[in-house]
Amino acid sequence: MTFKGMLDSDMDIFFNTDEFAETAEYRYQDAEPPTSISVLTDFQADLETTSIGQRATGFIFCRKDQLAEEPKFKDTVTVFSKKWIVDKVVQSGDGRAYQLLVYRDARAILSKANR
Repeated sequence: MTFKGMLDSDMDIFFNTDEFAETAEYRYQDAEPPTSISVLTDFQADLETTSIGQRATGFIFCRKDQLAEEPKFKDTVTVFSKKWIVDKVVQSGDGRAYQLLVYRDARAILSKANR
């Protein structure tokens, strides 16, 4: 088996929902209905502070061949019944997968005067 064949075989295992992956719904900004895909997730435990408040962040990894077109800023991915918004798209070095920097629940930080 070639190295390329081994990588393809590994991708099939990692993105198998019976093994490591989760089922998600990917929705392009301008498209209906969503596309069902398998994803790997890495959500951050700590909230990120932004200029408008705090938000939960993380990474979602998806196979390139499961999407009709390249993911874009502000597309959404629903996984574990939570909707995540795509903030940045990074294609893997071998072109087989995307790494999506995602966020959800941007919320204002309340000052002591507002509590």
